[in-house]
This record gives sequence, C-alpha cells and structure tokens, in this order.
Amino acid sequence: MDFRQLLYFVTAVEEGSISAAARKLFLSQPPVTAQIKALEEELGCTLLVRGARAVRMTEEGRLLYDRAKAMLALRESAAEEIAGRVRSGGGTLRLGVVSSVAGTLLPGWLAAFHREKPRVVYELSEENTYHLLDMLRSGLLEVALVRTPFAAEGLEALPLQVEELVAVGRREHLPPGGEVALEDLAQRPLLLYRRWEHIALRLFAERGLTSRLLLKGDGANTIAALAAQGLGVGLLPQSAAQSFVGEGLAVCRIEGGAIRTTVTAVRRARAELTPAAQAFWSFLEGLGSPEAARAKDEAPAQENAPARQP
Repeated sequence: MDFRQLLYFVTAVEEGSISAAARKLFLSQPPVTAQIKALEEELGCTLLVRGARAVRMTEEGRLLYDRAKAMLALRESAAEEIAGRVRSGGGTLRLGVVSSVAGTLLPGWLAAFHREKPRVVYELSEENTYHLLDMLRSGLLEVALVRTPFAAEGLEALPLQVEELVAVGRREHLPPGGEVALEDLAQRPLLLYRRWEHIALRLFAERGLTSRLLLKGDGANTIAALAAQGLGVGLLPQSAAQSFVGEGLAVCRIEGGAIRTTVTAVRRARAELTPAAQAFWSFLEGLGSPEAARAKDEAPAQENAPARQP
C-alpha cells in the first residue's frame, strides 16, 4: 500500500468513477484501474463495486476511504510544514479553533504572537470542539483552542480565560438593566449550544423550573442570527456575544454568572511539538488569567464533560 494507490482510490470515490478519477489525475484509465486492483489484492477484499457508469464503496472500502483521507492529509500537511520551514525559517503552526474564539479572542492573540515570531506560517482549522479534539488526537493538529466542557483524557490542557455565558436576544425579549433571572429565561424559547444543553437544563431543573428549549446547535453566528430574528434567546460566551451588539441584539448577564466556560488550549499529552507549535504554546502560557488558573486548580470543568453527542 502506498500513497499513490490511496490517492487513486480516494479520487475514484470522490469523482464517482475510475474514468473520472483518471481525468482528474491527468492519467489514462488503465494505470488507475491497475493500482486500485493491486490495492484490493494486497488487502484481500473488494473496495469498489464497478457499475456501468459509476463505482460504489463496499463496507471495507468506506473504512479505507476514511483512513486514506486522514493519511493523505497528514502527508500533505507534513510536506507543507517542511516547505514552509524552508521558505520562511519559521515553520508551520497547525492550529485548530472553535468559532466562538476564532472571531473574538484569536485575532489579538495571533497578532501578538506574529510580532514575536514573524516567520511562522499558519494552517488554521475552524471546527467544533469535538471535531478539533479528533483532529488533535489523530495528529492533524498540534494545538487547539476549545471551550470546556470536554473529555481531557490523553490531553494536556492549558486554561486561558474563564467566561460567563450570557443571554442574547432582541431587546423586547430581555429585561432592562443588563441582568436576567433564570425564572425569566425559563419563560423564553431558548437557543442553546449543544454541548451546554445538559448544563443549562440541569440548572433550570435545580431551581424547579421547566425551560423551553427551541433549538440546539454548534455555532455562535447561527444562534445570534436566529436570536436577531426573534426566534428566542440564545446563550453565548460573553466575548462572542459582544461582537453581535448593535445588530438589533441586547446582551444580558444571567443572574449570578450561573454558567461558565473556559477557553482552553489543548495538545496531546507527551507529544513532541514542532518549534513553531512549542513557541505558540509558550506564548499561550503567558496569557492564562489568574481566574483560569484557579479554575484549573479548584474544579477543572472538563472533568464534568458530557458524553459526546452527534
């Protein structure tokens, strides 16, 4: 099994036929067919069922496709990292970030780091926390910026900033004064991050309140946009919520700072980082707030992480 065979196989799957794959690869059809057949013979199974005009994957083919995509991505990433180091002398930082940090905290952090390490180039992936952790564990990322709660097994975590979740909605849906009681929120249709659903609903239940969950999702932009249309009240991290003020939305603190999340940098435990990633990790160590350090020492939020949800 070699990368060329994997590339031919993946291209055939994505193009829908071997002939289309050959055109995409600027090859004639016979060598593509031969390499995929050699791959099947080596693995001792059929990977693609050939039809008159298209191919479809077998179960074994689907398994290989997922693995092959990851292997090809790692190969490309390694090649780009080496090329970037040769070009710039600074290396490539493979960094993942959740959307609620990407548009708020990250720009300032990267600008400050760039001033220190101007030759580093970046390969940035913006996904939800669970996807980023998968990418981190598979070696596609070196460092990820995520939010608690999450399962920290096999990871080294560096808390950076503790934030409250705040209520975001049209002004007529939130009380004046800048703070909203849980009893009031329970009367509103709620738009929640999927990962904080169980925390929020448990908080209402502990107060003997029945909440009105209208929607659960994974993106700050989507929740804010729906709140702006009057569908309900969204719960967002404070830094993310502030970026939507002035777009017909009001932001209210939830009484007592009832729900909190910590922006956390994570890396694989005991994994050796490239010089660029190590420099960025050291930079982040200088950013951690005293409140974040206390959160780590007293009650790490990731220890209470929910089971992964689709």
